[in-house]
Amino acid sequence: NETASTTAQLKAKTAARWRRSTDDIFERVNNHVNRAPEWMGGFPQGGGFPIEVDGIVIGAAGGGGGGGDGSLDDRCTLHGIRTVFGQDVEVGLVDIER
Repeated sequence: NETASTTAQLKAKTAARWRRSTDDIFERVNNHVNRAPEWMGGFPQGGGFPIEVDGIVIGAAGGGGGGGDGSLDDRCTLHGIRTVFGQDVEVGLVDIER
């Protein structure tokens, strides 16, 4: 589905730019800690993660189309990242069940 693939890309770009999970960004935006991602073209919805090696962001991944609160997108994206990079890969700030 075109919408899901577009939102997945936006989530990955947002996670890479802000160096944290989009779920964390979502919480920060909604709690008025930092609303900049809203007006800077970010997509703060669950499902995006920066991929880090030795504390350096080397890329990001995003998932879309799971619906609801984004938790399914989170789990699917994390599974994909860990399948490719292994269980010990760093994925930015994560506050969800792994």
